[in-house]
Amino acid sequence: MNPKTPLESVYFISIPENFEFSNAALKIDRTIPLPVQKKDTDAPGNFNMNELAPEQILAGILTVLAYDHHNEHLDYYRSIIKQARPGIEKELTEAAILKTKNEDWDLAEELFLTLKGLLPDDPAVTLNTALFLDQRAESYRRSGLHDDADAYDNDAAEYYKEAMDAEPPLADAFFNAGFFYLKQHDFSEAKGCFETYLALTCDIDDKELGENGIYKKERAQEIIDNITNDNMDDQAFRNAYKLISSGQE
Repeated sequence: MNPKTPLESVYFISIPENFEFSNAALKIDRTIPLPVQKKDTDAPGNFNMNELAPEQILAGILTVLAYDHHNEHLDYYRSIIKQARPGIEKELTEAAILKTKNEDWDLAEELFLTLKGLLPDDPAVTLNTALFLDQRAESYRRSGLHDDADAYDNDAAEYYKEAMDAEPPLADAFFNAGFFYLKQHDFSEAKGCFETYLALTCDIDDKELGENGIYKKERAQEIIDNITNDNMDDQAFRNAYKLISSGQE
């Protein structure tokens, strides 16, 4: 991930008192500079305020939300986006999922980073980002790009941990993290995740869970039993597995 390059296409402007937008949805605080996405045709140092389109501001804000996490005006920028585009979360989520399915990894990552910037405290967004990074790592590993795969696995682990730390707890975060740790051969951590998932869903009746929820509970219990019966969560087993996997039989 490179958060610097995209920001080079954004500049910050102050809106003059006599300037009005045709889009009434844009409620502007003129004391706060606005990020503006440069046009391809913009010449350096030749900005024309009369040619400024609201779409440039929205695009600039989305870029800042994705890549400038320490900007002091993030809450204000989020409020502008939500006023101007009330359905922006749904649009971005659908686009990110579609790009992930098409393995358009770079654009999908930008969309997930934007969603995370827009909704930093939403555990569902955090979990979806973890799942994306997990899938990207798998794709790279299948292609033999092991260093890239490891890097994205590390990022996925951080997002899974954040999703599991959410309050109130998000059961699906533990279920999906369990499979992530299985792939990492961290069977003790995987078992703990599945046990937590079962604990969080034990009081939910089958009707409310639905067919998918019932399947998840059965699958989680099955994996727990397999790990327990084969002593896969035993530290000695884990150490031996790692040595064998690295060719040190």
